[in-house]
Amino acid sequence: MRMKIYVLTAMILMQIGSLTAQINTDKWSVAAVNAYYDSINDVKKMGNINTAFDYLTTSKKFNGLVLISKRDKIFIHKAIGYANFPRKIKLTTNTMFELASVSKQFTATSIMILQERGLLNYSDSVTKFFPDFPYKGITIHHLLCHRSGMQQYYNFAPKYWKYKNLDLSNDSLMSMLATKKPALISSPNQKYEYNNTGYCVLAAIVEKISKKSFADFVEEEIFVKCGMKNTIVCTKLKTRPSAPVAVGHTANRRIRAHTWLSGTTGDKGVYSTAYDLYLWDKALREHKIIKSETLINAISGKSADQPMENNYGYGWHLGKNYWGTPLVYHGGLWNGFNTLFIRRLNDDVFIIVLSNITNWSFSRQSGSWLDIIDAI
Repeated sequence: MRMKIYVLTAMILMQIGSLTAQINTDKWSVAAVNAYYDSINDVKKMGNINTAFDYLTTSKKFNGLVLISKRDKIFIHKAIGYANFPRKIKLTTNTMFELASVSKQFTATSIMILQERGLLNYSDSVTKFFPDFPYKGITIHHLLCHRSGMQQYYNFAPKYWKYKNLDLSNDSLMSMLATKKPALISSPNQKYEYNNTGYCVLAAIVEKISKKSFADFVEEEIFVKCGMKNTIVCTKLKTRPSAPVAVGHTANRRIRAHTWLSGTTGDKGVYSTAYDLYLWDKALREHKIIKSETLINAISGKSADQPMENNYGYGWHLGKNYWGTPLVYHGGLWNGFNTLFIRRLNDDVFIIVLSNITNWSFSRQSGSWLDIIDAI
């Protein structure tokens, strides 16, 4: 034990001596001093993060991918558990997960790209692009911030979709809206109510304007430009048969059966990895995809009837942590996948959590993830 203490003390003295020599050589080298103490602080942060994360993995039985970073420094990037439990296929950091509603930020950003190019306005009515759309007065803005008043498609589609062996597509959903005209649950812009149907309509608008499939548009305009090599829209999964893809599971680790409702995109349907989402967040911060002012507008609350500390912008939820620090976040739940995306705005601490087990306790873990963020 004494020998270990002597060795550790000697190492610390050597580091201090090296630092002192550097300071003596350049008395203005404040950066060197800061870098030294920052490195010590990072070690402490890593200890705090690992302790909190180990608690989640052992006590909460976390299964999936996680990445935690601050600006360009990655603190944790791990794959834990199985991509397929019955077949015992282990996860890797390159395994793609269905992002569920975390996909909405790519849909919203696609609309923003078209808006920056002058190809649409947020105030445009949906009927400008789809004259047979049955609801007058619903604008792109209403769709983006969940104020359209439309029903959730999974509440009315089972009544009208007769081909349960085929996935419901966006085109089929748009046709269903035009012909069946399911009743609105509220007038346009009357109130905020989270809605998946609106984001399917937004994806259809992207296709109508760009004359490309939604999958091709987001790949060319977002994924490639961000360097996201392991991200794809579900409609193109079959074109990458060798890509490792996680399977959604029930709480007791059984594979969730595929549902015909999984065919729509815009509201969900993007498959990605934790690292690719880190690249996406980095590209947003560096304004490589959309302008700074466009992003600022997107992460501003759009519903005056909701508190500003619990609001929705364009594709992102807006909130605060325990200490009142602003957060941009989104969660997702679909077909056995649970996802969580959080960014702390004041210092760009970023966390992405991807799980492929349906576990309602996942949502109750959000406090633990915030604890991890506060440890940084």
